[in-house]
Amino acid sequence: LYRTRDVAVWVGLDATSGGVVRFAGTTRTTFDSTLGLPDSRVVQIHEDPEGSVWLGTEGGGLVRLRKTR
Repeated sequence: LYRTRDVAVWVGLDATSGGVVRFAGTTRTTFDSTLGLPDSRVVQIHEDPEGSVWLGTEGGGLVRLRKTR
């Protein structure tokens, strides 16, 4: 669970569902292996000073989302 400066809330999903969900107001966006994550088991979420969100995955390394891409 992580809250970014833009007040979005990021929630890492369990191993069954996989991926991470971003809640921003009433919008819900799911990021998982179907959208390019190398591993859907997200174990760490962090926002850097530039506003990029970094996802640490269990077996696929580190992923940077910049403007949710």
